Amino acid sequence: MDTVWFSFDVETDGPGPIYNSMISLGIAVFSDDGHLLDQFEVNIEQREDCEEDPDTMEWWQQNQAAWKYCQQKQVAPLVAMYRVAKLYKKWSADYDVKWVAQPACFDWMFLKSYYEAFPSVGNPHIGYSCTDFSSLRETWLNILGLSLDEYKEQRLEWMKEFYVGDLPAEDSHRAVEDALFQGIEFLTLKQRINAL
Repeated sequence: MDTVWFSFDVETDGPGPIYNSMISLGIAVFSDDGHLLDQFEVNIEQREDCEEDPDTMEWWQQNQAAWKYCQQKQVAPLVAMYRVAKLYKKWSADYDVKWVAQPACFDWMFLKSYYEAFPSVGNPHIGYSCTDFSSLRETWLNILGLSLDEYKEQRLEWMKEFYVGDLPAEDSHRAVEDALFQGIEFLTLKQRINAL
């Protein structure tokens, strides 16, 4: 069974899903050789049983355009997770779906918590593992003999060579754009390691 990568990014109003809300989720679906197959984005209503984290909200105050974007066309968490389940079911029928995020410990914590807390009848199991690109990149750069600064100087050129299409904005804090950029970067570096 061929692999597809679900590169995903979340935006939140705080550091953890027990007390804070996930306000946006973006998923970019890639083939293992880097072709964009699908993309998904949903903005999510803040939970009434959670509260905004003051430090995080101070950061959002400095990023008002991104905050306003996350407030558009919001849906309830249950609806958002139903849509995630629908996307996952679509691709997992014929492919081995693998999740990737950076840092996975943050993004996966929110996604998995929400998915379990807001289930719909018939939701497929999305697994327990997510590739942490942050850690993997550090390992891969050691293999390539590159410092992070050296890598940053050439990564955009590598990504342009690898990916057919325009690169999305980096760190826009629009979840699907960040998921796209992250996925392209991950698969670009993965290809270079596989070519060794």
